[in-house]
Amino acid sequence: MVANTFAPPPRDTIFIITTYVYYISVKDYLESLGYEAAFAYDLREYTDVDWSSLCRIHYDVPGAEDDCAEIREARSILADERSATVFDALLEKRRERVYDCTDIRSEYPQYLEMDLVPFCREETIVDCGAFRGDGLRIFKERLHSWKMFHCFEPDADNFRILQENCRKYERTEPHCAAVGDYDGQAYFSQGANAGGELQQGGAAGQRIEVCRLDSLALPEVTYITADIEGSEMAMLEGARRTIERHCPKLAVCVYHKAADLWEIPLWLKAANPAYRIFLRHYGETAVDTVAYALPPKSEAL
Repeated sequence: MVANTFAPPPRDTIFIITTYVYYISVKDYLESLGYEAAFAYDLREYTDVDWSSLCRIHYDVPGAEDDCAEIREARSILADERSATVFDALLEKRRERVYDCTDIRSEYPQYLEMDLVPFCREETIVDCGAFRGDGLRIFKERLHSWKMFHCFEPDADNFRILQENCRKYERTEPHCAAVGDYDGQAYFSQGANAGGELQQGGAAGQRIEVCRLDSLALPEVTYITADIEGSEMAMLEGARRTIERHCPKLAVCVYHKAADLWEIPLWLKAANPAYRIFLRHYGETAVDTVAYALPPKSEAL
C-alpha cells in the first residue's frame, strides 16, 4: 500500500497564473508561502481585442477636452474628502498603469457603507443585478430586517438559485428580468458567473425580459443598488420618475465603462441637485467602485 503524500514543489518552481480581479490576493498568498511573485498584467500588449469586451475594466486615460471638463465638474460635486481621494487615486492609477487598489478600499461591504449611508428599520430595497442572492445574507447581518427587498436577475440559471435563497428571508421578492431604459425583451449572455450582460445588436444568448423600474410603479423605494455590467446608466434613465418621486438612496457601480466614473455621479446630481454624492471603492483592483447619492440628512430617515 502506497501512502498518499504531498511533496511541496521546489523553491525555484515558476507559477503562471491568469487573473484580472484577484491578482493581489494570489500574489500575497504566494509570498506568504515564501515564493517570489511577479505579474505582467496589461493584456492590451498581447491582444488586439477591445479591452472593454475583454474584461470590461477600463484603465484608459481620458484625453478629450470634454472628458476633462466633466471630470473636473464631477470631482467638484463630491461631498467629502475621501470621495475626492478615491476619485483622484483611480485616475492616477489609470495613468500610471497601477492595478493595486488595496490602499483605497473601504472597510465595509459593498452597498453597506455603515458610517455613510443612513439606514432605517423600514427599508424598501431594489437590488439590480442580484445574481444568486449572495448579498441578501450580508444585508441581513447588517440591517437584520427590511420592509421589502426586490431582487432583479435576468439569467435563468442564476434566477432559480436566487429564488431558493429568497425563500430564506421574509418580505423578499425575486424578479426574473434585467432593468433598463425600456420595457421589452433582449438577449443576454448566459453563464453561471456574475458577469453576464445584455447583448448589443444581435440575437445571441438567452432571451430575457427587460423592464424600467418606473413601469413597476413600486409604492415605496428607499434604496436602489446596481451592479449590472455597464447598463447602470440605462437603469437610471428607466428609473428617473421613481427617483424623482421617492428620492431614494442610490448606490451605483461606476467601473464598467471608463467614463462611468464621472458621468454617473454627474447624472445623479442633475437628477436631484439636493443629493450628496460620495465615492467608495471595494475591489483590490479597479473593480467595484460605487457612487452613492444620498438625500439631505433631514430627509434620509
